[in-house]
Amino acid sequence: MKRIFAALVLVLFAFTAVAFSSEKVKSWKDRFDEICGKVQIAESLSTEELQKLIRESEELIKRLQEIDQPVKKVYIFRLKKCRSFFQYILQLRESKKEAG
Repeated sequence: MKRIFAALVLVLFAFTAVAFSSEKVKSWKDRFDEICGKVQIAESLSTEELQKLIRESEELIKRLQEIDQPVKKVYIFRLKKCRSFFQYILQLRESKKEAG
């Protein structure tokens, strides 16, 4: 009887651990979607918003490097591309200011 109870406790613990870890995974994926989802409207964002997105991208890249999942390299690569695009828009604005 004690073994059954102990096994039941272990199974419940395992399900709880999986639920919490999938919640953590979902949160970084949601943040990734929010950041890279703004690429299409990047030209209409303010300079401050673009700088904020660049900072958030860098923070999320650091966070992704700590995650032990095979797909992390793909997300890091895509996030770097999004960050680079935001930086490009900022550089484009700076060059227009200097020229005009």
